[in-house]
Amino acid sequence: MTAPVDPGNGDETRRFGREDLRLLGQHLRERRLAAGFTMRRLAEASGVSVAAIRALEAGGTNPSLPTVILVVEALGTTIDRALSAVRAARGRVVVTRAGTGRGGQPLSTGLAEAVLQAATILLAPKATGPVPPPLERHAAMCMVLDGTLAVTTAEGDRIVLETGDSYHAEPRVVQGWANAGDRPVRLLCAADTRITAPSPGKEATP
Repeated sequence: MTAPVDPGNGDETRRFGREDLRLLGQHLRERRLAAGFTMRRLAEASGVSVAAIRALEAGGTNPSLPTVILVVEALGTTIDRALSAVRAARGRVVVTRAGTGRGGQPLSTGLAEAVLQAATILLAPKATGPVPPPLERHAAMCMVLDGTLAVTTAEGDRIVLETGDSYHAEPRVVQGWANAGDRPVRLLCAADTRITAPSPGKEATP
């Protein structure tokens, strides 16, 4: 696939390399999952075969530009945004556009050796459960973007956070979440992978 570049640089087109194709496939897979699409549903919406979509997401094929356009438009985005995401990831900056994910979306995927595992998370009304493993295993920060969140700690405390509130916790301290309101809770969370809870019977590394 060839991609348009800015005019005036002496080249009319720039051919994607293997790493660019991998980043493009990863971006499209993330968009598909955020939209709640299976490969079959995306194939039906785009007119592109499941096999072609699988190969595109794997980054193992050099697709035609019309094929990519059909897929990105079915995902509700544009070819310019897709190529922008590839350029950003290539430059060690990952840009995540606002998506339609029902349960949130990852924010760090695509950045090599990312220290922070970040994501937006959506909790349905009255939803309860343990925190996602990275946010329990590592030091983590979560901010409530909308709604009311009840946090349960390892010591049995219950802390209620409103919109705009946040918590910053050491590993294994926060163990449970609950949507304490009548509307969805939206969270912005990041786990610091450099700070990890020790395995049972071992002391933490200073």
